[in-house]
Formats: sequence, C-alpha cells, structure tokens
Amino acid sequence: MVLRRSAVVIAVLAAAFTFGTAHAGAVTIGADLTRTPNVGYGCEVTPGTGAFGQRFFLPTGVANCTYLATSADLAESPQGLKPGGILTSVSVRAGPTTGPMQATILRATRSFLGFQCCYYAGASQTFTPAPNTVTRVPVRLPMRNEFDTPNATETVDYLGLSVLAPGVPIPMVDLGGGMLPGAIAFHPFVAPEDVRVNGAGLGGLVPLIAGDFQPTCGASAASSRGSSVRGTRVRSSATRCLAALTLARNRARLRSNRARLPLRCNSPAACVGKVRLQTRRGRGTTLASARVKIAAAGTRTLKPRLTKRGKRLMARKRSRKLWLNAIVTDGSGAKGRVSTRVTLRR
Repeated sequence: MVLRRSAVVIAVLAAAFTFGTAHAGAVTIGADLTRTPNVGYGCEVTPGTGAFGQRFFLPTGVANCTYLATSADLAESPQGLKPGGILTSVSVRAGPTTGPMQATILRATRSFLGFQCCYYAGASQTFTPAPNTVTRVPVRLPMRNEFDTPNATETVDYLGLSVLAPGVPIPMVDLGGGMLPGAIAFHPFVAPEDVRVNGAGLGGLVPLIAGDFQPTCGASAASSRGSSVRGTRVRSSATRCLAALTLARNRARLRSNRARLPLRCNSPAACVGKVRLQTRRGRGTTLASARVKIAAAGTRTLKPRLTKRGKRLMARKRSRKLWLNAIVTDGSGAKGRVSTRVTLRR
C-alpha cells in the first residue's frame, strides 16, 4: 500500500496558484457545504489510499491537526484579487460529534527558489460548531494575494481548518480514493510562527469549511470613490471592493475637544497614513487631523484634538455632519484617498 504524500498534492496547489477567476464584491470561498460529513475519525490517525483505492489509517501520535483543501474548484483564496482582502466569516458543517476548532490561514509562496507551503498566517478565535448543521462564525482575518515584482515572489493565503481536541471527528467528506479534490493534513496543527513542509497529501478528501471574503480596493480604486458607513463598497472598473480604511460607524463622539473616531483597516497589510476631519469631501476647513497606523484587519479608535477653528465651529452646534478624508498607503505601497461621511456629536 502507498500513502500519497504531499508532493503530488502540493503540485496541484501550486498549479491553482496561477489560474483562477476574478470575482466581484464579496466572494464565498472554500468547500460546498451542502455535502454531508461522512468521516468518523479525528486527528489521531491520518488516512491513506492503497493501490486499489482502499482506505487505510496510520496513527499520528498527536490529538490535533490542520486540514487544507487543494483543488482548483475549491480554491481557498480567490485568484486575481490583488493585494487581497479580509475574510469576514467562516462556516463549518459538522457531523453529530463536534469539539473546539479554528479557521487557520496558511500562506504559500513561489519564487525562483521554488514553491513553499505552508506558513502560519493567522487564525480565528476557537469555536465549537453545532452538530449536524452549518455554523457561521464572524471573523476578521487578512488574506494576501500579491506579487512582489522586485523580488519576483508571489504570496497567496489559503483557508484551512484546525481541529484542536482528541476524539473530535474532522468535519470532512470522503469522496473515495483519487487525487482530486484532495487535502493536505498537518499533524500536529499549524501553530503561530510555524513553517511546515511536512503535510500529508490525501486524495478524495474535502474539509467542510467555507468563508466570506471581501477584497480590498487598490490605491487607484480607493481614489475614485470614498466609502461610507459600515464598509459600503467602493466601485472601480474591475471589481467592487472595500476601501482600505473605513469608519466602524457613521457617528463619532467629541470628548474634551477630542474626536473619537472608530476606524477599521480593511487591508491585508497595515493601514498607514493621515486622516483629517473636514467640512467638505476631500478638502475644506480642517477641524482635526492625526496620523494613523492600524494593523491589518484591525480596529482602532483615533482621538485627534480639535484645532482652534474646529473648537469654534463645534461650540455653535451639538453636532455637525463632516467628512473624514484620509490618505492611506495600501498593501502594494501605493497611496490612495478615502472619504467617509461622519456625524460628530458632543
């Protein structure tokens, strides 16, 4: 009997790296969750395929693992969306027995040194899906999909599922022996700072995890139209996307002459730039300004102090409708302008 290791499946994943279809707006990535999980084993074993297509199992000696699907039709990272975006939710279809799990982002790179997979690139909070149904979990996980021209390096993130406890069956469907679709299994699970090349290639297995992915606008798209409250999409000629920097809500409080601005970074790279509270979109009287740096997919409440003119304007009214105008550097290093309407209240 032959256990099909990761080399063949990695080659399939590498091929899927280049070929794919650009999507507009929010994209559902991952597995078809109308399938019913039919696997009763957990991370204590790893399945193999014999010469005649029969399953056999080998002990792993560990009680946790990470599974990553590897077929082009189940591509975990939508292709053609650069420089990536934010995974806003994950959904898992579990069987009758469940336990603690995580969505894990696995990073692959390709350069003149070859194809390398996989690196730990982030994980969700731990959750336990409900039995015999699909459980949706809100997350905010950055996912990169970019090409570094000077270094000729491509980086793509993929969505994996980690099972974290012994005796918990992997939410997965076994389609029978064969190479596609397939999975890569890592024992133990892929943890922070891990660089793993010891995945086992498994044919005919599909981990039942999917996610909602929202692409981030590049600098040119962000410049064409500002976003508004709660991430209204910015339209460009190629796609619908989120501005790199938005407000978490369209109201801000004024306390001790400081405007409390709840900002959200929607980029797979840190949002770095300068924001101004102004009376007009893109320009006008400046009431407050500050530099900002927010981690990828992160949030932060910025508290810029009002200028003298801002104090005079706010002294006349309890609230004013203003514009948050920002110049933000995106993941590619290009700068773009974002304008968002906001009501500042005392």
